[in-house]
Amino acid sequence: MALWMVRAGQHGEREEYALENNVVIIGWGEMPDLGAFESREDLHAHMRKTLPGHSERSLASWKGQVWRFAQEIEIDDIVALPRKNRTVAFGRVTDVYRHVPDAPADARHQRPVEWLEVGFPLDRIDSALQRTLLHTGMMLCKWSSNSAEARIRAMLEDGPPPIDVGPAEGLG
Repeated sequence: MALWMVRAGQHGEREEYALENNVVIIGWGEMPDLGAFESREDLHAHMRKTLPGHSERSLASWKGQVWRFAQEIEIDDIVALPRKNRTVAFGRVTDVYRHVPDAPADARHQRPVEWLEVGFPLDRIDSALQRTLLHTGMMLCKWSSNSAEARIRAMLEDGPPPIDVGPAEGLG
């Protein structure tokens, strides 16, 4: 199991949609059903064709985030959704990726979740996780170092002061 940070829009503009619909979402509304891509390479080729004018570096980063959202997040993984009010919503993934064509464009790519906590104070979260929640421009990242997922689960269950979980793992 793992711990993921998934934003609901670059500035949290879809956080209420995510909370009300028990999902985490990732943008890229111009992308078709992500389940249709058989490999990262197929996804990258499609992004290169439909998102012209972007650098290979940007496309590679986006490809990694989109692929992980659709293919690597697993049922029972924990997701952290940073909120505009300086709190964090934590949820447990309950189902596989789904594409919802009639959802708002920036909410079509979804993972169902059970929200465990929707207003956890940011200042009760360790400094490494806070930095990533506040300062990364990524829509999605995974923490896998220093038992991050187990520490967040314990924090949610018991409320003890958390300890640093280390930096986010690179994407690509």
